[in-house]
Parts: sequence; C-alpha cells; structure tokens
Amino acid sequence: MGASASVYHSRPAGSKNDPTFVQITVPQPNSKFETYLAVTTPQTGICKVMAIGETHRNDEYGSDLRAEFEELKSALKEKYGKSDDFDYLRSGALWKEPREFVWSLYKHERVLVSYWTPNAGSSLRPPIRAVELEATSVNPSTGSYITLNYEFENFPQCLAIMKKSETDSL
Repeated sequence: MGASASVYHSRPAGSKNDPTFVQITVPQPNSKFETYLAVTTPQTGICKVMAIGETHRNDEYGSDLRAEFEELKSALKEKYGKSDDFDYLRSGALWKEPREFVWSLYKHERVLVSYWTPNAGSSLRPPIRAVELEATSVNPSTGSYITLNYEFENFPQCLAIMKKSETDSL
C-alpha cells in the first residue's frame, strides 16, 4: 500500500522499538472513511491498517450507521467472499429496545461486526490475513462510526511486540 505518512501517536518516553500508530494517506481513499492509520513496529513494519469512518449524528435507531455498515459489508463480501457476521445483544443487556440501538453499542451491550478470515472461508490474498468491519459508538448522540481493519501476515509478531512493550512499561 503506497502511502505517505506522518506520526499520529507514539510513546514519548518509550524505546525506539515501541509500536507506533501512524496516520497515512492512501492512494485511493474511500469517501466513507475520514482517517487511515497504520500500526507499525521497527521489527515488523506495517502490520495493520485501520480506516475510521465518518462520524454519524445518530438517530436513536442507528439507521444511517446500520445502512452504511450493510453497504460496506456487501462490498467486502463481493471482494473477499464469506464472512463471519455478528449482530446481537449481549445477555442481560439493559439497552435492548430498537430505539436504543446506538446506546447499546455505546454501552458495549450490542455487537455489530463482520470478519473475513480463512476460517470463515474468505478469499484473502497475502499479505492480508484478516479483515474486520465494526460499528462503534463513543457518544450516543453524535459519535458513531464504522472501522475497517486489515491485519497482515506479520500481525501476530506485531501483537507480541505490542504486548511486550506494555509489560515493559510497568
């Protein structure tokens, strides 16, 4: 993925081997996404790319968010084939009415996510090892968005480095 980059976040007092989040500009951006980030370590290079969707001003039912999620999921299924799809309320959820869709996302009582992996029967080509599409809410009235994540073959090594970096900082 040819991209220009500028540092988005890194640990100020950390080691030069710490993982870094880098804001990137992709060659063919999708209008549904506002920001693109890459996770990188000196040892692995880029191991994950994240696309962060435009912020939705919510109606209680999350209609726009759900419609956009379904549109993106359909396009990804066309490209990668089968996915594992999850759209459910957790057991014991308090925010369970249809008009409380966004609140249930915000309170982590609802899951709306799709995964494309070899185990799901997806058609992924190297270096991609997994794709994730997820609806998220950080503010029930003005802060819902969709993320699209691409994990690469080196992601397990990158994850191990990130975990070690967290442990080393204790």
